[in-house]
Amino acid sequence: MSKTQNRATRYTHIGGSTLAAELKAVSADHMNFTAPEEYAALREAGVVCVVMPALDFAVGHARPFDARAMMDAGMTLALATDMCPGCWLESMPFVVQLACRLYKFSPAEAIRAGTLHAARALKRGDRIGSLEVGKQADIAVFPYERYEDMAYRLGRGRARLVMKAGQVVFDDRERAR
Repeated sequence: MSKTQNRATRYTHIGGSTLAAELKAVSADHMNFTAPEEYAALREAGVVCVVMPALDFAVGHARPFDARAMMDAGMTLALATDMCPGCWLESMPFVVQLACRLYKFSPAEAIRAGTLHAARALKRGDRIGSLEVGKQADIAVFPYERYEDMAYRLGRGRARLVMKAGQVVFDDRERAR
C-alpha cells in the first residue's frame, strides 16, 4: 500500500464499534467514524467511548467529528490525550479546552469525561476519578478561580499541587510565591 492510500484509509469505519458493543467491551477508543446507528448498541452495552480531540486538532482531521451527537444520544464519553507521534500532548487541560471548542462539550461535561469517565474506561471508576468518600485521593489543583476557567483560560494548564493516594507528590505553590 502506498503512503497516499494509507493516508486515505487511515480513518474509516471498519466495524470496531459494532464489535465493541457485541463484546460488551469496557471501553473503545478512536470513535470518530462510529455510525449513529451504532450509538444505541454501544450505550446499552455500557461501552465507554474514548474520544481524543487533540489528535483531531493536531492532524487537522478532514472529517469533523460530532462527539456532541454521541453525548446527546446518552453515551458515556471519556477524554484522552492520545500520546502518539502525531499528537505529542501531555496536557489534559488542553484536551478539556479542545473538547469544549471542537466537540461542543460544556466545561462540566468535559471535566467529567476527562476524570470520572476516563476512570470508568479503565474499569476503575469505583476507586478513582471523582472526589468521593472511600475513593483514592488523586487530586490535581490548578490556578483557576472557577472550574469553568479550565475550559476558557487557554495555556494555563500547569497544576500547582498534585496528590497521589492522598500524599503530596508535587507542590509548585512555593515557587509561585
